[in-house]
Amino acid sequence: MATELIITTTPAIVEANFDTIKSELRHTLESYDLIITEQTVRGGKDAMAELNKIKKNIKDKEKAALEQALAPVAGFKDKVKELVTLVEEAREKITKQVEIYIERTLQEIREKITKQVAERINAANLREPFTIIEQEDLVLMGSITKTGNLTKKVLEAIQGRVNERLIQQQEEDEHIRLQKEAEEKRIALEVEKRAEENRLEEEQKAKQRADEEMKRREDAIRAEEREKAAAAAEVARQAAIEAEDKARVKHPPHHEQIAAEAVCATASRPVVPDTQEEINHEIEQHEMAAAPHNPVTGEIVQPEPIAAVKVYLEIQVDTNGAGPKATAEFVRFWIADTAPDFGGEIERIGVTTPGGIEWIAKPE
Repeated sequence: MATELIITTTPAIVEANFDTIKSELRHTLESYDLIITEQTVRGGKDAMAELNKIKKNIKDKEKAALEQALAPVAGFKDKVKELVTLVEEAREKITKQVEIYIERTLQEIREKITKQVAERINAANLREPFTIIEQEDLVLMGSITKTGNLTKKVLEAIQGRVNERLIQQQEEDEHIRLQKEAEEKRIALEVEKRAEENRLEEEQKAKQRADEEMKRREDAIRAEEREKAAAAAEVARQAAIEAEDKARVKHPPHHEQIAAEAVCATASRPVVPDTQEEINHEIEQHEMAAAPHNPVTGEIVQPEPIAAVKVYLEIQVDTNGAGPKATAEFVRFWIADTAPDFGGEIERIGVTTPGGIEWIAKPE
């Protein structure tokens, strides 16, 4: 401002007869120097009233004199206040403009910071919720340079916050990875366990199949052995028949007829659960009938002692349509149940069919 406010003051001149009034007032007040008693109390109250009047008179005159002397000062204050008001109004206009500028500048800074944060988030490959980064506290007038760029301090603060969120994201990724590995390991162990169970089950089934195959082969071998034994028995039977035929030639016809009748009787005799003693008796009778006799005396000719003899029995069994194997097994167990002692002596049982001995059941 070219012209400055110049104030010129003239001290106010206020004159009064202070000394005269002071001297008179002291002389007058001496009469009010009272000792208050019962007799003087009323006079004391009257003196107090008179003194109040003197005081009020002095104050009123002071006020009137000051108002007259300060009247130019009051006008001066009003004029100065008017000048200050003009200055304050102008300042208020500038203040509003400054506020608008600051708000606009701060918004530009905010946009720059937001753009910078977004770029660094993309560069760090951050995902939700790690893209939420506090940045409002960085929106300050001092956050940009004179050229309008963000300051180095602000850029470092942004990068630091992005790095912090990146570390948090990596920690969560690691946690998720460990959880996934643990789950995959659990699943792998479960799969391995099931595979082991399946393997054991398959081994058990394979063992069972192998056992069944072995049993089948053993059964086939036993069947083959039985067939061989049956064939051998047939050969032995044929040999026995031939030997018997040769022996018959040596015996008289009478004795041959008696032996044949004994065999026929044995073959036609119904099978009954006889005791071992009865069976032995019958065998003895058959032996006596079949034994050679002296043609002159009729006495039995004692043969030479033998070490063992094989007895063949022929039994008629209703098979109800069963095969040779089942029939032989039935006969073996039937004899063992009805005559245990006799059954225990049996070496084998053959089933005779029109085609010959088909199957032989050996005792266990």
